Amino acid sequence: MPNRIHSSSGRVPRRLSRRTPCWLLMAFVTGAMSFDPASADEFLRPTYAELTRPARRAIEELIRDLGAADPEVRNRAVRTLAAVGRAAIPPLRDLVREESDPRRLANGCLALAAIGEPSCFAVLHQALLDKSRQEDELRAILVALTRDPSRLPANVTSRVRKLAGGDAEDTVSQAAALLATTKNFGGLPATMDALLKAKRPPVVRAIALIGLAGSGSREAMASVKQELIRSRSRLVRRAALYAVAALADPALLEALLDFDPDPEEMSAYVLALGVYPVKEAVDRIRELLSQEPVSEMAYSLAFQSIPSSLEVLLECLQGRWGSSVREDACLAVTELVDQQRFLPALRTAAESANPRLRTRALLALSRVGDPLTAAKVKARLGAWSDEELLEVAVVFCSRELEENVCEELPAHRRVGRLVDLCQVIDEVRAEVRDPRLLADAVVQRLDDARAHWTLRRDDLRDSLVFEALELGRVTFRAAPNPEPPPEDGGDDGGGDDDAEPPASGGGTGFRAPQSGFRQPGTGPGRGRRSDLVDVEEDLLRWFRDYPLFPESTPFGE
Repeated sequence: MPNRIHSSSGRVPRRLSRRTPCWLLMAFVTGAMSFDPASADEFLRPTYAELTRPARRAIEELIRDLGAADPEVRNRAVRTLAAVGRAAIPPLRDLVREESDPRRLANGCLALAAIGEPSCFAVLHQALLDKSRQEDELRAILVALTRDPSRLPANVTSRVRKLAGGDAEDTVSQAAALLATTKNFGGLPATMDALLKAKRPPVVRAIALIGLAGSGSREAMASVKQELIRSRSRLVRRAALYAVAALADPALLEALLDFDPDPEEMSAYVLALGVYPVKEAVDRIRELLSQEPVSEMAYSLAFQSIPSSLEVLLECLQGRWGSSVREDACLAVTELVDQQRFLPALRTAAESANPRLRTRALLALSRVGDPLTAAKVKARLGAWSDEELLEVAVVFCSRELEENVCEELPAHRRVGRLVDLCQVIDEVRAEVRDPRLLADAVVQRLDDARAHWTLRRDDLRDSLVFEALELGRVTFRAAPNPEPPPEDGGDDGGGDDDAEPPASGGGTGFRAPQSGFRQPGTGPGRGRRSDLVDVEEDLLRWFRDYPLFPESTPFGE
């Protein structure tokens, strides 16, 4: 694998405001509790027995909100209870044991998992072992347990494996997804392989391939290769391509080079090629660039990081295959050791009339470093109007020149987020704030742009999971008189390889769906109860806040 350079600054976590427990939030909600915001020690948090009566009422209100009609209210209640921590465990435990409403039960399980204490998972384990649970209840519990699958005791693991071998497709898929994240039992490769050989529907086989990829097992190679060659399901084929990218085994290269991707598989295919730093893989990417260029091509070339791939990457950066590929190439080079060979092309891109290309070039130069370009940019700041371009340029110039470049901006340009940014720069120059904040701002932007091969691979994996669990499909509450589902199963994603679930996050973009839900009454129903559709929506939102898999940190230390 190529050598890389890394920022000396710390990495700013993504979605910080949504995923980090907020001590002051609960103090504000209750008006009667005081936490030490400077301490992250869980033992400093009060137990439920120590709460005042107003604080208990506030928690009870949050518990009720878990079943609210508005999904935003439900999601906010889950996140707030997670921030409260162990004080919320007793009422949540009672809810999981006694609740019959699928919506409240699902969100109660998700809140317990988000709190993350061992006692929370003990409640979930007990609930899963209860044979009287309905399928929708089991699915919510299985989703919640993905928060920390390493804590599965043997009897719970056995229960999950049994559910993965059952007949209810939604439960089978979710049980397989939980097993795919589990590292504490030796039967993972065999279990996943059995799901593949049992002729399960595409959604289950896709999950099994992701599990095999995570296992790193040598036994996985034959199954991945077979699905890559014979499967007619796009979902399964893309999952097999992800497995190739995760396993990076030379034994899979021949089958990969023989693979003929369709447009929806192109991005996943190029990502898989990226793990092979050999001329044959580079030549294949170059061939595809002239046919149907996609963003992942630049990142795969950078990840290969061999002389032939860097030559093609330089051509991308010079604009040979169009503006879109050129923009991605600007960001793809930021983590390479030999960045200097790309510096002239980055300088040229920074002079472009295209604001998006110029923004990406300046962001790359902020990471690489180039005082000469910074001096030119500083002299032209007042003539630029694009807000994103101005923000990146101000950070770039402030880091390279160590000057107060905000003074160069006309007053009418210092609006919105630029005001806050200039204040931070002023405080850094006054030594009130840590100068690494500016480096962190660059890292955060690169992270948000998914400007690295490993982040693109993560997005492919997450997209496949969302699609296989049917959380990315367009769903909505049933209309008053819903149409009955087709007799052949319609779009349920089951059946043989020819049965395809609707794509979500496929094609040339891997980001997990950010909004895929129609409002009530905007179309025909799916023949499912409203509360179950709400559960699907809540699971989707929870996965955004608490991802199934840990995310790569290519720009961290």
